[in-house]
Amino acid sequence: MTASTSSSGIPRASRIPLNDRTCLVDLSPAQRFMKFDKIDWNRAFFKTYQEKRTLLQLLVHFNHIWVIHNSRDTTATMTWSTTVLGGAVSTIIMILATLAEFTFITTTWNNTSHLSRRLMFLLVALGLTSAHVLHRNRKRWLGRLLPAPYPWYHPVLHRSYRYAILPSGRMFGDRVAGKSHKYLASQTFTASYPTLTRNQRIGSIALWTLFFGCKATESYFYLALLFKDPVHVMVGIKIQQCDDRIFGNALRTNQAAFTLAIVFIMDLTLFFLDTYLWYVIWNTTPLKDIFTRLPKRIYAKILVAADMEVKYKPKVLVSQVWNAIIISMYCEHLLLIDHVQKLLYHQVQRQSDAGRVLPRRKRGSPPHLVLCSEFDDYNPGAAPVDAMPTFTVLTPHYLAKILLSLREIIREEDQNTSVTLLEYLKQLHPIEWENFVKDTMILAKESAAFNRINPFGNSSDEQGGGNKTDDLPFYAIGFKSAAPEFTLRTRIWASLRAQTLYRTVSGMMNYAKAIKLLYRVGNPEVVQLFGGNTEKLEHELGRVARRKFKFVISMQRYSKFNKEQENAEFMLRAYPDLQIAYLDEEPSKKEGGEPRLFLALIDGHSELMPKTGHRRSKFRIELLENPILGDGKSDDQNREIIFYRGEYLRLIDVNQDNYLEECLKIHNVLGEFEQYHTTQQSPYAQWGHKEFQQSPVAIVEAREYIFSENIGILGDVAGGKEQTFGTLAWIGGKLHYGHPDFLNATFMSTRGGVSKAQKGPHLNEDIFANMNAFGRGGRIKHTEYFQCGKGRDLGFGTVLNFQTKLGNGMPEQMLSREYYYLGTQLPINRFLSFYYGHPGFHINNILVILSAQVFILALLFLVDNQRGCYNLLPVFDWIKRCIISIFLVFAIAFLPLFLQELTERGTGRALLRLAKHFLSLSPIFEVFSTQIQSNSIITNTSFGGARYIATGRGFATTRISFSTLHSRLALSILV
Repeated sequence: MTASTSSSGIPRASRIPLNDRTCLVDLSPAQRFMKFDKIDWNRAFFKTYQEKRTLLQLLVHFNHIWVIHNSRDTTATMTWSTTVLGGAVSTIIMILATLAEFTFITTTWNNTSHLSRRLMFLLVALGLTSAHVLHRNRKRWLGRLLPAPYPWYHPVLHRSYRYAILPSGRMFGDRVAGKSHKYLASQTFTASYPTLTRNQRIGSIALWTLFFGCKATESYFYLALLFKDPVHVMVGIKIQQCDDRIFGNALRTNQAAFTLAIVFIMDLTLFFLDTYLWYVIWNTTPLKDIFTRLPKRIYAKILVAADMEVKYKPKVLVSQVWNAIIISMYCEHLLLIDHVQKLLYHQVQRQSDAGRVLPRRKRGSPPHLVLCSEFDDYNPGAAPVDAMPTFTVLTPHYLAKILLSLREIIREEDQNTSVTLLEYLKQLHPIEWENFVKDTMILAKESAAFNRINPFGNSSDEQGGGNKTDDLPFYAIGFKSAAPEFTLRTRIWASLRAQTLYRTVSGMMNYAKAIKLLYRVGNPEVVQLFGGNTEKLEHELGRVARRKFKFVISMQRYSKFNKEQENAEFMLRAYPDLQIAYLDEEPSKKEGGEPRLFLALIDGHSELMPKTGHRRSKFRIELLENPILGDGKSDDQNREIIFYRGEYLRLIDVNQDNYLEECLKIHNVLGEFEQYHTTQQSPYAQWGHKEFQQSPVAIVEAREYIFSENIGILGDVAGGKEQTFGTLAWIGGKLHYGHPDFLNATFMSTRGGVSKAQKGPHLNEDIFANMNAFGRGGRIKHTEYFQCGKGRDLGFGTVLNFQTKLGNGMPEQMLSREYYYLGTQLPINRFLSFYYGHPGFHINNILVILSAQVFILALLFLVDNQRGCYNLLPVFDWIKRCIISIFLVFAIAFLPLFLQELTERGTGRALLRLAKHFLSLSPIFEVFSTQIQSNSIITNTSFGGARYIATGRGFATTRISFSTLHSRLALSILV
């Protein structure tokens, strides 16, 4: 919506009308705010863009792509003619895009004049270009009026390149850099793109130049030249002596023409497909991973040791960080107590026995082993904890499991399940379960010694080290006594390996531990100040952690909890600094009125009220109306935003995790916002300064470690897709979906918020925040040295449900105004990064399925069941190349994952994981996934109806019959 504007495009308060036909400006400034409810909003505002469900969106938003793919045959005899005619086709595409644009924008004078001027120039250009067709017959009737074709070449070529490179919004009136006042609103709200540095611009242009150079070379020699022979053969085919009682011989006589048309469509589809393949090849940038010199990296990158170098040895400081990490791994049952003793950092004399300390584990390079692994990439260094800005982590919660119950762990899910969840987890994490059991047995012995009870049977068993038979309950279910402290340990162990809220809270609260550790190591004088009084020292460290870090969970249903109340209360007791925001209702003061809604905030320090069992809220804010506008998740994020504290935000989902090793890098990541060192120059100086001309950093993006990648082959496939999402080049225009990212809270909250909450159009709510920030001048930075754990769907049905949700969300994005502004105003190099990183992937899936369907149709037309002898060998050779191309499409899709595994885990692990995917027939599953996504996109584009699909985050332990899967998926796969 845009306010009524003058011809210059600047909103005029004098044109904001009230219901009584007066204007808002007629009132005194002190009275204007109180009259906002009297404004006639329908007359005061109008929509700048009309969302319509039509395929014309593809023509308007992505006309660059169609013009660039306007391929021309460049044989010696037709070089000049086809170039000119190709320019005519490009002009026709631009004319159609301009006409379609008229249907999406409001017909104000500014918009209409801009589009009309563009349309007029395009029509003139088309007339001049098409006149060359007459030139070919100049000897017959035009004679000497038209010159040779060569003078037509340069202006037509110039126009073709201009259409391909220049955004349509900058043609015949520049909405991005124009000096006219009527473009001021666009330049402020939709086209204030952050500028690239000189090196970034050169890198982006070079990348896309190499990309299209390879694409043009391959298309010419593999598609264009080899396509000539089938065309030449099929043009000369004439089918005779064919007659049908109903249709006569018209269909069979023209069968060659029909076949040629289908073959041409097939070749054109492959022409678009190989573009995306080259994008995957050129944009796959493996992540660096070097594990040497770890102590030096901890000292140089994590610790702020410039002032401590003389007084304290680096080894003393580094050893404290390393030992904290080892103890953290022991608490997570990743290590035994024997391993801890060997891994703790202390100076000893070198021994000849240097055997393996860590046990062999099936989980290949977890985040615990990659501390500082990518600090070779640029990072801004660390600031002292005292100077570090404050940040808040926000997490929405609705129905996700908080803590698994004992019944859910030790009982089978249903009759189709042949294994309990605990048995399944024991198979997935055998080393961790063994460590947990041994730790529990030690705890049981200590508890029995305190209570003078022998939990292991008679005294002889105890003296003999315990009877294995008596230890079976520990190895079976993790406890022998039904005491709550033992059963709770088993529940926690299982919950920390499932996708539960407790796992997310446990991981994110590592930020508090990391801040305490960094403050203690970075300020040794504080430890000396308190001497041996650990209680006061811990109180001081907790005060610093609370000042620098907040964690808020938006529990919409907290006031209505029954069974979950105990689990939520357990979290508050375990983490007293955890804050919970929830909706609370009170009866209306008026009889029959709507209930009053309040937004309340509590934490573990809040007073517990015995009557209700709930805690007394610290803050309680009355809401004017029901805040649920969309699917719930985005509403939760927007609602809890008022409780954030500090300069930066992080929006985390329930299925995410974090690790102490990554939390130690927090001040490095916050330094990416480039606000540690402020300039001493005045922003009001006469000539300005470069510091104030640079766009602010709005979003700092991080990697995701998919911790569910080793849980079944489908979990591995889903994890591989997410793992390689961060490996594609981002130069200039690639966005992200928001979950592991840090946000500049001030920038985002004043430019559209952190999440869009409209039901349906904003199904993928997070990316709209990125588009808003990008269009309004915010920079989006990417970090490779910081990562966040994330779980994915693990079952056949849930994975495909997730693909359906993505497929439903993309059409809603493409019909949005944000896509219109980006598609018509972005520079070509940044537009290509945006297109192939987001909508291009989904459009490529549609083309993959289309190519298979057209290929089968072409084979049907080529069935040789007619009389006569025809030379179809060139056509059959072309069919072989098509088959190779289709298989190539699926093979290259595995390239990013292979290269990342190669650089991070070595050649053996890369080949092993790739072989595992192919031997388990995961390419066939990719066919299912591609078809599901393409069908969802086409269906939603045609009919709408996008909605949130709860995909489920449990383990796939239930066997589903093929008939059930077929009944659920056949319609979307076979259509």
